[in-house]
Amino acid sequence: MFRRVHGGVSWIDSKRFLDFSVNVNPFGPPKEIVEKLHYCINNEVYRFYPDPNYQLLRKTLSEAYDINEKNLVPTAGASEALYLVIKCLISRGFRHVLLLSPTYGEPEIKALAEELGAKVSFILMSETQDKFYVDLDSLIDNIKNVERAFLIVSNPNNPTGIYIDQNDIETVAELLDGRGFLIVDEAYSELSGKRGSLDLLNYYDNLIAIRTLTKLFATPGLRTGFLASGSKRLIKCLEALRPTWNIDSISSCVFSGKPLEDSKWFRRFVLDSSEGVKALREDLENGLKKLGLRVFKSETNFVLSKIMDLDPEEFYRKLYLKNIIVRNCNSFRGLSSRYFRVGVKDGISNKVLLEAIKEVIRG
Repeated sequence: MFRRVHGGVSWIDSKRFLDFSVNVNPFGPPKEIVEKLHYCINNEVYRFYPDPNYQLLRKTLSEAYDINEKNLVPTAGASEALYLVIKCLISRGFRHVLLLSPTYGEPEIKALAEELGAKVSFILMSETQDKFYVDLDSLIDNIKNVERAFLIVSNPNNPTGIYIDQNDIETVAELLDGRGFLIVDEAYSELSGKRGSLDLLNYYDNLIAIRTLTKLFATPGLRTGFLASGSKRLIKCLEALRPTWNIDSISSCVFSGKPLEDSKWFRRFVLDSSEGVKALREDLENGLKKLGLRVFKSETNFVLSKIMDLDPEEFYRKLYLKNIIVRNCNSFRGLSSRYFRVGVKDGISNKVLLEAIKEVIRG
């Protein structure tokens, strides 16, 4: 059986562990979202089917993100969006999948694409002492001769935390124009304070942006996101592949209408969250460096570090015994168990993590 590897413990174990393996807004769901959730439950929306066309949800997402609602497809988070676009493009003859790695979902994407008869290639990012980066010239060399292909990029990148400049995104989209597509998974865009690729959709028909609400609102159990493109043909294909009720009644209720339809409230929440994340992340980065770990510069709500002298398995085991979980990055291409990712949490939790790592290092 194919085994999926992902950060985050289930709700069953949530009281036992301090979980740094999942990357969500460290400030938790805003009170307005919690109040809306209670409203949806109290009104027993779970007793009814969702609107199969998600008209109110589309309108709300359109207003919040300032994009044309005809250009978006609601999905059950970023994962379903990725699956849908991969199926759509392969079914249309784009049978070469390129992944800028390390990146989210590599094993699952590879398994799905190969099951559908496509070829999968990996393009590795470069690494310095304190940062990963995309060598644009090398990336261009890898894709300039491909035909009927599509490139998947996460931006900000999971797990490295780097942000690829939008000028580089445009360069790649132009290079692939007429020959392939560029898919940009922007799950952490809001928490990095970046606008991302949404403004480019009207200029590049081969550009596809993916967003999720689960990271921003710290609600991974409410599987809601969307996929956006300026291509009418692509949107038609995605709608045909999308299950009729791919988002449940409670999730669609929570994120339809208020508070999300208030674009002023939404922008303020995004700004406050990204500024708060930056301050917490920088403190966490500095704390990890002081412990003698290699720390890679991040632009979003998680930090990638590298264990230098300790035995990695012993490191994870001792943290586990302290009821702390971090993300072992051995499932990411180009990384190993010496690399681990930690999601930024509140200041107190981050201090607990740093103290625990300090104790493990000291033995």
